[in-house]
Amino acid sequence: MNGVPTKIFCCLGVGLLLAGCGKAGTVTTAPQLDFKWQTQPNPPQTGLVNCTLSLLDEQKQPVTGAKIHLEGGMSHPGMQPSLTDMKEAAPGKYTAKLDFTMGGDWFVLVDATLSDGRLWHQQINVPGVKSR
Repeated sequence: MNGVPTKIFCCLGVGLLLAGCGKAGTVTTAPQLDFKWQTQPNPPQTGLVNCTLSLLDEQKQPVTGAKIHLEGGMSHPGMQPSLTDMKEAAPGKYTAKLDFTMGGDWFVLVDATLSDGRLWHQQINVPGVKSR
């Protein structure tokens, strides 16, 4: 009998905790954005490559003030990802140097937090990176 009140209070506590977490952890995802991805050189070669990402909202206006992180990778097991953050070079135009460490097919994961807190994610395939 002594354990019953303890179990009831534990269940109530967990229930209240879970109920409170539902709204506190809500994440809003950005609507579909128009984007243009460019690399220089094009096609990209191994080493540091200049990457440009241009973002437009639903009204075709530049998306400004975003914090954008890039993660470049390949499908090889144990492959170290190439990581960098982009900087806004002009309204809606973000640039960074990404290190393509070997030739082959790459993908770039784009994780952006927009100025209003919404999140935007995109995978960009970069096939045929040439070895120097």
